[in-house]
Amino acid sequence: MPLEVHYNTALPVFLEPADGLLATTASAVLYKSSGDALETLTVTLPTAGSKTIAAGSTAEALVFSDVTAVTVGHKWRVTSDGVRFVFEVARVDSTTVYPLEPLPLTPDTGSAVEPIRMTATIAAPGETQIDDNLRLEWLYDDGTTEGFAADDVSIVRWKWNTPITAARIRQHVAYAFPATVKARSEHYWQTVADEANERIRGAILATGRRPHLYGSPDAFKHAGVACARWLLSMEGIVAPGTNPGLEREAMHAEYQREIVEAISSLNTYDRDGDGAIDTTEARGLWWSVGTSR
Repeated sequence: MPLEVHYNTALPVFLEPADGLLATTASAVLYKSSGDALETLTVTLPTAGSKTIAAGSTAEALVFSDVTAVTVGHKWRVTSDGVRFVFEVARVDSTTVYPLEPLPLTPDTGSAVEPIRMTATIAAPGETQIDDNLRLEWLYDDGTTEGFAADDVSIVRWKWNTPITAARIRQHVAYAFPATVKARSEHYWQTVADEANERIRGAILATGRRPHLYGSPDAFKHAGVACARWLLSMEGIVAPGTNPGLEREAMHAEYQREIVEAISSLNTYDRDGDGAIDTTEARGLWWSVGTSR
């Protein structure tokens, strides 16, 4: 989904190569929808330094030689027997680092673990640059292998605020499935919230609308809860005694009803992006289906 840059505020951005490539050189350029370069960013390479796996590690819990600069939510790579694995940090307890998902195997003691996140900042572009369909392009290499990545970017007047939070999902599960809450990390609930919010943004974009042009995300809060419940059902978190397959179908249907209702309702939507809601824009978006024989 597009990165959203408020026209009057700088935005920190980052890249974590999916293949675990550890960049030694990198560049990032923001291009306008016209294809002209708007800004060349200064990229900061990973700086946490190499660490090693200590004795006592398992596939679910990695003991680091030290955990300086190890941050929850960041991705690292571990290389064992010449094979490289990328994992996301879900929790840090003393010198033990818990991956969001277990590794396929227990890495050998002494295996190198390294951060892969590159960072940069998009400067506040100014109101005259408000536009969609910009592109942030990353080019990087490790001295041998070259990598490329790109992000869609929108420069916006209003930023989209997510309609569902990790705390709200955890609260819902705590009431219905208290044992499940204790078994999952806080970062797990955040990943569910992130996916739910991205699905809602995707549903809005599929209608030809832009999420950031809605005056408030509150219109989508019920859709957010419904989407989270559906995602949780796909993880097997369903009421005891229910049919998991039927429950997933019911949760998906509930989410679809909520998202259609929210998009079709009389919500403030700044269609022309001028920062004001006129009478026509306040009428909402109503869908109809016609048939002919």
